[in-house]
Amino acid sequence: MALWGDKELIAGANGGTIEVFANGTVSGSGTDFDTITVGNYIHAGTQDLRVTTIANTTSLEVVAGITGGTVGAIAASAAFSVNEKPIYLSAG
Repeated sequence: MALWGDKELIAGANGGTIEVFANGTVSGSGTDFDTITVGNYIHAGTQDLRVTTIANTTSLEVVAGITGGTVGAIAASAAFSVNEKPIYLSAG
């Protein structure tokens, strides 16, 4: 059961492997990025990265998933998952 949004994992987007470049470009192999949307998060290695632009089924752009964070390079053939996260959390 998802804690927020509709889905814990985005079906269809999680096949294949990716390479992440420090400039925010993600290159996929065997991926289907057309099944995700801008604002979804990619988890690879120890990073959560927010999707900002989807070019096609194998290429997209990301930013760090946390404010003030940076995108770290991840070597080719990395496993990944795509999911939703809340946009805002209330501070109490």
